[in-house]
Amino acid sequence: MPYLVMHFEAEQTADLNSVALALGAKTSKLPDVERAVARAEPLRDGGATEVLLIISVPIELIKNAGELEDALKHLIDSAKGLGESLGLRKPRAEIGMRQVPHDKLTPEDLREWAEE
Repeated sequence: MPYLVMHFEAEQTADLNSVALALGAKTSKLPDVERAVARAEPLRDGGATEVLLIISVPIELIKNAGELEDALKHLIDSAKGLGESLGLRKPRAEIGMRQVPHDKLTPEDLREWAEE
C-alpha cells in the first residue's frame, strides 16, 4: 500500500495529541483514503512541534495514472484544509527525501511520488 506523508507545523500550546487524533480521523473519511494516522512530534530544534499525517492511498488510484495527478492534488488539498481547520500550518508533502510546501507542489513532484 503506498503512503502519502504530510507534515504540518503546530503551536506547542495546543493539545497536539488530540489535534493529531482528530486529523487522522477526519482524513480517514476522505474519498480515496484507505486509512490515515497522525502523530505529534517535537522538532529537533526544540521550538515548534510538527504533526505527521500518514495516508494510505489505494493502489487503484495509482493504477489509474491518467487521473493520478488530479486525485493526489485533491487529496493533498483536502488534507491541507483539514489541518488548517485544526490550527495547523505550513503543510508539506514528502516527495522522495524532500518536504515540498503545499503551494510549491508541481505535476512533476506528484509523478515522482507515484513512481516511488
